[in-house]
This record gives sequence, structure tokens and C-alpha cells, in this order.
Amino acid sequence: NDLKKASINFGKTAAQLIHFGQIKEASRLAELAVRLNPKDERLWLILAEIQVRNKLFEKASFSLGKAKKINPKNAQLWFVDSSIKLKQKNPKEAILLLKKGLIIDPKNANGYLLLGNARIMQSKLRLALIAFKKATEIQPNFWESMNNQGLVLFEMGQTKQAILIWRKVLKIQENAEPML
Repeated sequence: NDLKKASINFGKTAAQLIHFGQIKEASRLAELAVRLNPKDERLWLILAEIQVRNKLFEKASFSLGKAKKINPKNAQLWFVDSSIKLKQKNPKEAILLLKKGLIIDPKNANGYLLLGNARIMQSKLRLALIAFKKATEIQPNFWESMNNQGLVLFEMGQTKQAILIWRKVLKIQENAEPML
């Protein structure tokens, strides 16, 4: 029981160190935490986040796999794993992971944003637009998703609609992406 408490404290400290940019120290603590308490998916998630920051995508997916075996109903694990697949330019695998996450948490706007991004990578603009619209249905002021809707509409030749959306984005977020 003391080891579990220590591992959780190490995990929390590692998570804080990530935010201060002390990745090496965070990595050592997170690795120790999962060795002490390999049955806590939160610790595996922290380790995976550190591995992603170090661009160790295969190791991060492995860590997330461990976490998903412990708690396959944690949608966040599926979403993080899908974002790794997107960074690896593997939208097909990302979509499979996103769908599993969205079954668990169908009201996750960020999941739909990632799904739209994956569809863009596949050049499936209509499906991307549907995903971005779903994200903004769930979270109406989700400017990132609205911005991406504008980008897709622009790519589809619907410039006037794109501009209308981008104007809404600028009302929500003054310093939205530079391309606006």
C-alpha cells in the first residue's frame, strides 16, 4: 500500500515536471512509478505523455496499450493513442482508435476534432466537415473545430461560407491561428 501511495506521488510529480519542461526528470519518475504500481492506468498515461513529448511514439503506444488493458473504458487513452497515430501520419489507425474512444465517450468534442483531422489527412473533406460540425454541436465555442470547418469549406471551394465561419472564430478567439 505504501508503494502504491509513493507511485501515485511520483506520477503526480512527473506530471507537474512535464508542465515545467523538465522532461528527463519526469521520465525517470514516471518509469519508477509504473514499476512500483503497474496496475494504475493513470501512471501509464503520464509515462505515455512524456514519451510523446520525446517523440518516442512506439513506446508511448506501448504504454497506452498497457493502460488500455487495465481500463479499456477510459476514452482518454484511446484519444491519446489516436493522436500518436496522427503524428505518425497513420490516419487509418487513428480513426479506428478514435471510433473506440467515441463509443465510450460520444460527447467528446476533441475526439471529433481529431477525427476530422484524420479525415483531412485521408483527403475525405466531406467526412472531415461532418466531424468538425459534430465537435461544435457538442461544444459551440470550440474555435479550433470551427476554424477547421472553415479550412475544409475553403478547400471545397465554398469561400463565402468559410469566411463567415472564420469571422465567428475571430469573435470567440482574437488571436486564432495566423492563417485567419
